[in-house]
Amino acid sequence: MIVRHSEDVTITTLPNSDLKGKLLVARDDIMGHIAYDVSVETGDVLKLRSSDSGGLDHMYYCISGSGIVKASNGKTYILQPDTFIAFSSGIEAELSVESRLRLYVIYSEDINPSSERAVANSLKEIIGTEKDVDWKRGHSRRFLVKADGFAVSFNNTLCSAGNSTKLGYMNHEESAYYIKGSTTYSWDEGASIVKTRIGPDSGTIYNMDKHDKHVLTAHEDSIVLCVFYPALRGDENHNHDGEYSGFDA
Repeated sequence: MIVRHSEDVTITTLPNSDLKGKLLVARDDIMGHIAYDVSVETGDVLKLRSSDSGGLDHMYYCISGSGIVKASNGKTYILQPDTFIAFSSGIEAELSVESRLRLYVIYSEDINPSSERAVANSLKEIIGTEKDVDWKRGHSRRFLVKADGFAVSFNNTLCSAGNSTKLGYMNHEESAYYIKGSTTYSWDEGASIVKTRIGPDSGTIYNMDKHDKHVLTAHEDSIVLCVFYPALRGDENHNHDGEYSGFDA
């Protein structure tokens, strides 16, 4: 398990060198993706694109703020809290920031380069649909799934207060970035315990680089941004029969 509190992480340049942010999932972590917490200021106009050398899908989850994205596929997208956009490496865009934006930015290998492939949705569009999965300890809202053609999938997950859950993803790498609430992870059969530290512009990420079996305890209703590699189908769910629960390959 690799744990990073974003308030302790220094700002660095992203693979798209037009952007800077806090590195939460590093290439050397071998998680199937890399990820950053990025803030951009009101009035900024920025390019959203693959890495400087190309070859990476690029994805943006809006934690706070607002902006307008005009993409090379001819479409315009609105960024506001709890909206998500995923672009193939073949798409570039211009972001105009209307109010200070905090973004969770993800890059992964582009397995099917395209000048058209993009996914855009919002939490309010997902709640109450088949992509809003009740996992008996909260709700897993699935913004990006395997059928969308990306190497990773992306969830906004609600962990309901008062639950302790045994989890272990033997077939996937998972990174879990907590941005709201209060939780504790324990692993190594309880030898390692780390509680989230969450502020207005910070959170805690747990990178399960060794398929770590762990116990998630939610002290408050908590929101976590989850990336799985390889991508989930989208219909998976947990069982809670006493074993560590994960997903099929």
